[in-house]
Amino acid sequence: MTFHAYSPLAGGFLVRSRQQLMGADLTGHFDQTIMAGKLYLGMYGKPSLLVALEQWEEIAKEAGVTKAALAYRWAAYHSALGSEDALVFGASSLKQMEETLIACEEGPLPTDIVKKVDEIWELVKDEAPIDNFHRE
Repeated sequence: MTFHAYSPLAGGFLVRSRQQLMGADLTGHFDQTIMAGKLYLGMYGKPSLLVALEQWEEIAKEAGVTKAALAYRWAAYHSALGSEDALVFGASSLKQMEETLIACEEGPLPTDIVKKVDEIWELVKDEAPIDNFHRE
């Protein structure tokens, strides 16, 4: 059976900063004037996730890649996905789509970067949203 992994950027969470999420001018999935935005911030605005987001940004800088590229490359090459599986991503522009495809073509991340990304899970596993739409 194949699996299609949806939203490797966690609804845009992984490309934002802690400051953006705590600011008043949230847009997109996190727009607080709409119900979905309140849901997203409720899922991703938890203390451990915000600390992890800061670490994510530092890891991306260390790797010399964007936060989005870090997510796509980790999901494509270091997650449980197999060769028969797929990543489902969205793009708001042709440029964004091209950047995503280029990032995926850059191949696996260095081992030390993968280790740091994997360590983030230990920080967030108790608060991370596993299934955004069928939570108890």
